[in-house]
Amino acid sequence: MKQETREALQASIAHWIRMRDGERIEIDGELEYPSGVHCALCQMFSNRQNHGRCIGCPVAEHTGSSGCVGTPFLLANIAWIDFGLDSDKFREAAAKEVAFLESLLDDK
Repeated sequence: MKQETREALQASIAHWIRMRDGERIEIDGELEYPSGVHCALCQMFSNRQNHGRCIGCPVAEHTGSSGCVGTPFLLANIAWIDFGLDSDKFREAAAKEVAFLESLLDDK
């Protein structure tokens, strides 16, 4: 994994740890929330040149799908919408996303 990609992955892990722990930071004048808008990997790999296909993203390479399909992100996103960031359901799902992303640090 390229160093730039590893750093984006680590930043995404830190983002999800903050989400899990309820410690959001302000980014561009708003509190971060669990979406690609505040994900360093999404910012790096989901762009117009790739037509949103996440080419080169370690998440997409691991799952074989774009848009975090096949990851705990989707359950975390649903829990956020349905129950809010302070809910146990969201925090449990966010913890699974953290574990998933951390597992990618071991991938080549």
